[in-house]
Amino acid sequence: EVLGVPFGGHLGGKDAQGEYFTENTDIMLKEGDKRPVIYYHGFLPSGEPDPNPQVIGEATAIRKDEKGWWFDVVIDKAKKFADRLWNSAIQGLARASGGSVPHLVRKREDGELMVWPLAELTLLDKGQGRFPANELATVNLKSVYAEADLELPEDFVEKAETLEAE
Repeated sequence: EVLGVPFGGHLGGKDAQGEYFTENTDIMLKEGDKRPVIYYHGFLPSGEPDPNPQVIGEATAIRKDEKGWWFDVVIDKAKKFADRLWNSAIQGLARASGGSVPHLVRKREDGELMVWPLAELTLLDKGQGRFPANELATVNLKSVYAEADLELPEDFVEKAETLEAE
């Protein structure tokens, strides 16, 4: 479960670009709509543009609540960066970011986003210069298990530790 379009921001209610979503922001989306999932907005982990950015999964809008828009995300395990994202989700370091269609974005002078057509949902593994504009946009693997009063399976943790050591 991913909070992909959080309301407000971690920097005085705004994101790193001085912008923020509210419950009134039109993201041109409704529950059940699907969007492609991209790794790091089409960049490589190094920050260089990926010469062949690819869809690594699919995000389905599942609800809008007081925190923002939530998505059910399914990653294709065969895609490049899938293990990397899985490892970061287990460690609580996976983050999300919404990508839009810039010529359709409308915002107020104070940074409130009025129209932000959500074109893609990015997932990234935070660290080494990679970070989302809004730290509130999170991947909640651990919290989903905690809310269900379940332990994160040991083989998940072992896989994360193995990947981290590589």
